[in-house]
Amino acid sequence: MVLPWGTVYSVEEQYQVPEDKMLQKAEGEACLRRFLEGKGLFYEAGDAIDQGRFVKDIVPGTTPVPDMPQVYTTRAIHERFLAAPGLRLIPDGSVVRRTALKSLEKGRVVVRLPDGRSYDDRGCVEGPEGRRRRVTGELTTLPVDDSVYLTLTDSTYGVEWVKEDAEPGKVPKPPVPPPPPPATARITASTWEKVLEHAAQRPLISLEPSATRPTGGER
Repeated sequence: MVLPWGTVYSVEEQYQVPEDKMLQKAEGEACLRRFLEGKGLFYEAGDAIDQGRFVKDIVPGTTPVPDMPQVYTTRAIHERFLAAPGLRLIPDGSVVRRTALKSLEKGRVVVRLPDGRSYDDRGCVEGPEGRRRRVTGELTTLPVDDSVYLTLTDSTYGVEWVKEDAEPGKVPKPPVPPPPPPATARITASTWEKVLEHAAQRPLISLEPSATRPTGGER
């Protein structure tokens, strides 16, 4: 048996149809499934592939939505899973669904539903264009079909889908001014040396010159 990625397996006798049942009801499909399950070649329910591999290998190789580069339907993601090299066999859409949800939880992708709600790792953004608001919400499941869109978080669409609109008529609050500097204690200098010393770090507030009578001077 040759698998899609080129690996060749020989089907052991324990997985083959017994000779005494060859003329009875066909059991080839059941035997093949037992063989694949016995070799661990099927993803099991609840499995998901690594999120890093998903966003680097699976998503970029998926056929995008027409006229929307970097946007993919979950059905197209599923088809990419089936054709991607190095993966185990995908029995149904549960592996795709779980991988997408775990990547969403880790902030790697953004998911947009048919009603316009968009989910990222911080919750949900909903509402018509021009009035989109972030609300509390968590995506716990999603259909694997053509109605659900997925894109990488840092793509143009990913940024736009979760962008919130400013509320009409609402004036943004002005920035809070920085606190005033602490008051500086006033210093009085009685000599020119002290005046020059303090002038390097403090402003001169007032200057009050005074003179003393020289000793022995004239009156």
